[in-house]
Amino acid sequence: MYCLTSCSSTTRWEGYYHFYPDVLSYFVFLYHTERRPSPEGKADFQSSEKLHAFSRTLARMTVEKPSEPAVRRSGYLQWDLKHSARRNINYFHRSSWLTILQPGDYLVVSRVTFSRRDPRTPLASSVKLRRGGEEAGETAAKGEETEAMRAYCSLAGSSSDPQMCTASQGEVMTLGRGAQLSVWVEDLSLVDYTHTATTFGVYKL
Repeated sequence: MYCLTSCSSTTRWEGYYHFYPDVLSYFVFLYHTERRPSPEGKADFQSSEKLHAFSRTLARMTVEKPSEPAVRRSGYLQWDLKHSARRNINYFHRSSWLTILQPGDYLVVSRVTFSRRDPRTPLASSVKLRRGGEEAGETAAKGEETEAMRAYCSLAGSSSDPQMCTASQGEVMTLGRGAQLSVWVEDLSLVDYTHTATTFGVYKL
């Protein structure tokens, strides 16, 4: 299992692909390097074949801006289907959860940007996981919610200039059919709801 968690206190990254290509390339390289056939009588995978197979099942979700100002409470982010893309992964509007339809290894990445700070609340985001029935086993009952990843970022309190920070994380997970994933934050009112600033991705390797 590979894990990469990155927290930054810089201005908001512009463009959805400013961050994800580097992360995706890193994990795809590691994943396929471990599974590459030996050089004895077997050819390496072609790059085009890797990328084609990698892109068959995916979800690229962008945050949905609340119709009213977000209240100060913890909760799950909602995703804007008009600015998102999905293939072979279900998402029911207002449910907050992506549902896996095909079992396998998935790269799961999230990026949550915060536009302001609260001294009483950490700027944190988590990827929550609900296992499907066939993979629940002894560690978790079917539908039981667990925290798969968590990331933090911080904002300096002394500067008067507008600031933002981004909590980013990524990990390869083995998921069964029916597994569900969602993004949870400590305070919904602190999130930057710009489409390119707060995103969630699930990619089958």
